[in-house]
Amino acid sequence: MRKRFRGCNLGGHATSNYSRPFSVVPHSARLERPSDLSPERGNTLIMSLPPARKGHLQQPAALCLEDDEINPYDPQNDETRESNYQLPDHQYRLLMLQQYRQACSEVVPNMVYVAGHQVAGDLECLRRNRITHIVNMAADVCESSFPDHFCYLTYYLKDTNSEDISPLFYRTLDWMQHAVDTGGRVLVHCREGVSRSATMVLAYVMWQQGLTFEVAYQNLRKVRPICNPNTGFICQLLLLGRRLGIAGCGQAADPERTLLFRVAPHHSKEPFLILVPSEWPRSWPFFDSRFGWVVQRGSKLLLWLGSQVPDAEAAQVAVQQHVRWIEVFEQLSVDLVVLREGANVSQLLQVLATAPSGVPPSSCGLATINPALDAEHEVLQAGVTRGSFVARNQEAHLSATEALVPSPVSSGVAASTVQVIGGG
Repeated sequence: MRKRFRGCNLGGHATSNYSRPFSVVPHSARLERPSDLSPERGNTLIMSLPPARKGHLQQPAALCLEDDEINPYDPQNDETRESNYQLPDHQYRLLMLQQYRQACSEVVPNMVYVAGHQVAGDLECLRRNRITHIVNMAADVCESSFPDHFCYLTYYLKDTNSEDISPLFYRTLDWMQHAVDTGGRVLVHCREGVSRSATMVLAYVMWQQGLTFEVAYQNLRKVRPICNPNTGFICQLLLLGRRLGIAGCGQAADPERTLLFRVAPHHSKEPFLILVPSEWPRSWPFFDSRFGWVVQRGSKLLLWLGSQVPDAEAAQVAVQQHVRWIEVFEQLSVDLVVLREGANVSQLLQVLATAPSGVPPSSCGLATINPALDAEHEVLQAGVTRGSFVARNQEAHLSATEALVPSPVSSGVAASTVQVIGGG
């Protein structure tokens, strides 16, 4: 059985070459066998069992196994590997997962590693592998155990198809490359080292080595066979390959397409600001005056700052950093216009004319208060109450990566222009 990507217009490129098999085992044990990775088959093995005799219950095959029938997984031992292929599928998956829970898998020699929470919590193992920087992709279930020993980059992400990890790609690749350039070694981990951490490592390898998702994925599986991003993450990696202009990843997005983002905090415990992709409204008013909104069309970005944004300066800094990342990673020269609520909106209306929602009836019909965003607004307000915590937090993250991001001129990209319209 095959499960295709949903909600992602890939023009048939990815779905014809790769389809993530449908999993019927517990989420934490998601894994295919290496020999089963092909577009023609899924990862569900059909087991032919003799019919149960009348009056007797049919026992699951896994319960009939003796301990001496299960061999430790050794990818270099053909005899052991072949004998384990006779195990029921779910037993094989759990065996593989257990074997790699304590493995710190080296993806880029002496530079980038991927693992699960057990390795991230093992100080001796981290020191043995000379780890200096750690990306924690699942801080809600994995504690950053050694803040006095390592530099941490912390995210609160769920391993679900609906989770959007793409706003964090450039930020994380920037941070990782800076660590590597300064002689460090980076460990990227999540709960099991299967999906969230694998996704970010794949993004790094695709960018750094110019590889398509398919090739990067195959290479990663040779190092850590249990790596298996969920369908939503795979879709985002495929789109990342297009934005990076990697050969074989298909054409980039339509430059005439108008995109919408909301400047919002990542999480209440890590309230740095990111650009969250948003759906276009079916009707106006739509902009919430408590947030900044970014409209992008090709290389032109327009930041609309609402009159009730708790820290407008922090929002503008976040967008300007996003522009620099676009210039470095996508090799685009970006023009940024900052427009404050109440100022002349002619430029905004001109951009909105190409948006799916069309132009609002009047400037008064732009903004409203959306109760669904109350929680995010409270996070922003809490940061300001603590003394512009959000702004300081944003600046701290930026200063940690300034050494990596070259100036647009030195990278061969024309310097961006910033135009601010409206006072305040």
